[in-house]
Amino acid sequence: MADRQDNRLALGVMVTLGPHAVEKITLAPRDEGFFLSFDGADSPLIKDQVVRWFSLYLEGEAGAVDFPLKMASFPSFSEGVLEQMQKIPFGEQKTYAQLAHAAGSPRGARAVGNICRDNPFPLVIPCHRVVGGQGLGGFAFGLAMKRQLLDFEFGLKGLKERTLLGSLG
Repeated sequence: MADRQDNRLALGVMVTLGPHAVEKITLAPRDEGFFLSFDGADSPLIKDQVVRWFSLYLEGEAGAVDFPLKMASFPSFSEGVLEQMQKIPFGEQKTYAQLAHAAGSPRGARAVGNICRDNPFPLVIPCHRVVGGQGLGGFAFGLAMKRQLLDFEFGLKGLKERTLLGSLG
């Protein structure tokens, strides 16, 4: 069932719902438009919260997640990395090394990459905003999709900033 379609971002998002939380998010490339769909349990409240969050994301306004995520049991370093990842603002990036340092392991950049790869909630926990020191790094859904997401966010953030500056002038 499609709840949200938008033509600015060519991306399919499948959200797997459990009875009490989002269990997984999967991304897929599309030829055009953004498409959000759901699978799993019928959880109308969570579904509404997810639709609202993604609607805000498409406007560059999505902040902290206001719906429950079914987090697996992660080691403390992984939890720290996922927590730091959630702090990366829309339209900005951090390197694997910066995230490792912020999570308490300055030499753990490679481990951060593995955590990003295994992230069950892409976009919501924005692993696509984590890049290499000299390039994009990797992305579980492919570098073309990572570049598209970063370009979308950077472009939308720039448009919002230019609009704000124009209204101040």
